[in-house]
Amino acid sequence: MKSRWLGAAVMIVGSLFSTGCFDRSELEEQAFLIMLGFDSPKPDVVNVIARVAIPSKLSGTSGQGGSSGGGDFEQGTPLVAAKGRTINEALSLMNTGIERKINLSHLSAIIFSEETAKQGLLPYLRTLSRYREFRRNHYLFVSHGDLSELMQSQKPLLELSATRYIEDLHLTNRSLGYAPSVQVEQYLNALYSPVIDPVLPVLSVNEQKTQKENKKLHFSPGHIDRLGGNPVECVGTAIFQKDKMVGMIDGMETRYLQLLNGSIKRIEIAVPSPYQHQTYLSVGIRPSKTTTKEIILKGANQHIKIQQNMEAELLGDQGNVSYIDENNRTVLEKMIGDTVQKYENRLLIKLLRKKKVAPIDFLEEARGDFPTYDAFAKFPWPKTLAITPVECHVKVVMRRLGSQLNAPIAP
Repeated sequence: MKSRWLGAAVMIVGSLFSTGCFDRSELEEQAFLIMLGFDSPKPDVVNVIARVAIPSKLSGTSGQGGSSGGGDFEQGTPLVAAKGRTINEALSLMNTGIERKINLSHLSAIIFSEETAKQGLLPYLRTLSRYREFRRNHYLFVSHGDLSELMQSQKPLLELSATRYIEDLHLTNRSLGYAPSVQVEQYLNALYSPVIDPVLPVLSVNEQKTQKENKKLHFSPGHIDRLGGNPVECVGTAIFQKDKMVGMIDGMETRYLQLLNGSIKRIEIAVPSPYQHQTYLSVGIRPSKTTTKEIILKGANQHIKIQQNMEAELLGDQGNVSYIDENNRTVLEKMIGDTVQKYENRLLIKLLRKKKVAPIDFLEEARGDFPTYDAFAKFPWPKTLAITPVECHVKVVMRRLGSQLNAPIAP
């Protein structure tokens, strides 16, 4: 009988100490950071810039435009900043100016300054990965130019929500191809690979105040010939060796890199007319069949050969040539293939031989030629790829000529 009463007493006392939400976290007590920027002006100092969401100013904003030139965007997700010796210290100091506890569970993007990227990103990724709120689907970017200026210049034309703004950047990059779309998981996977070098998209402030009469078009970060819209543009790719940035390629080179890697389904390009001087055609191209790769890295017959098969669609023709004629169409198909082939070969030479970097995904397929993974990892990849002949061959088949087959002719 005594044991029953004793057991009941233990259960009652235990329930008094085990119930309740001692670590409860109410929504009204949280400050959600949507975007983080990291800059290290000194080796022992990290500057953290963040966009914090104000839910009351973001409610009901879906579908509304940012016609006020970014003012509403700034009010809904204002910037806060703090410096510290570590990221954690900077965030805690930042929290002294925010009435609620900082929470990273709604974080969408992380932007690293160019100088920070050159020093190496692993110290930051190691720290952030220890947060419970940190996830591997955050989007990563590199800032070309001053990070603080870039984040202050963000004025989306249509979006008021910073989360939607980042998602739109991802969709635009996947559609246009002028910059890659990279998440933490993808970056780390490339970092773990012995052969593939990581890449990140580049954010920059467009420097065009007025449209200038340029002799040629520019596709480098911050120099796109455009006016209006968001001053911040996502163009170009930062190339890394391990976790350190070693260079950039422009937006046009980025498109052909993604075409080589198979990370973009379709792009639209301008090709010169094979029949009319200084006349261009707009075509859409997409990979049609599996790309074949032949990678031989040892012996006298060392080479890399890539055969791409693509389908093309004629989107716009400023000339008056009819491509219904089979001979004309064959000449156009060859012109498109030669154009893509020329840019891809030029890009591979620039990356593998000059910069000695290899952000080429299909090189992982060479793993089967090595007896063990250790042999694959210890292989001198940069030195070997720098002297390996590389050839890209592109075959194009024209599938669609538009709804009006013949070019309009004035009476």
